[in-house]
Amino acid sequence: MSKVIFVTGAGRGLGTDIVREALTAGHNVVATGRRPDEVERTLGGPQDNLLVTKLDVTRLDDAEAAAQAAVERFGRICPGCASRSRRTSSAP
Repeated sequence: MSKVIFVTGAGRGLGTDIVREALTAGHNVVATGRRPDEVERTLGGPQDNLLVTKLDVTRLDDAEAAAQAAVERFGRICPGCASRSRRTSSAP
């Protein structure tokens, strides 16, 4: 049975990499970001096993809506971890 993987910050960097690996492995993925149109464009457009939805992790209503959309589409969300990375160094 495939997993349902919920990824925050899916529009760039590590989030994008996690989504691509999960899709390649045959899992269902909920890819979230503050700009879902950009997330979908980055990931190559609509796919049967991909749900792109808006999520600003600082907004509880966004989180609740994203989780509800995931459950409606895939029936569940598997336990996992969230990853958000940001470059903090000003070094070149």
